Amino acid sequence: GEREGEEPCLFAGCVIYFDGRTGQHSSLHLSKLVMLYGGVCSVTLSKRKVTHVVCENLSGSKTNKALNHLGPLHYVRPDWITDSILRGKRLREDS
Repeated sequence: GEREGEEPCLFAGCVIYFDGRTGQHSSLHLSKLVMLYGGVCSVTLSKRKVTHVVCENLSGSKTNKALNHLGPLHYVRPDWITDSILRGKRLREDS
């Protein structure tokens, strides 16, 4: 069971890479939140590991163009992290 005072593992199984600007929240702040809630942050874009790419401007993401052929990567905005935490559950990536 969950111990008292422990954060839920909202991002368990997520390996998150921050690509460029992340808007009002710094990527450092967001990466701390991700780790607090059970996720992992990657400093490099390793095709085998990364599951989510976070960037403010999804269409302009350099990564998006480079990695389209690599399979199931989720591209999410920084708000996906903060909104998931606010609601206490991991939101759908395409919402």
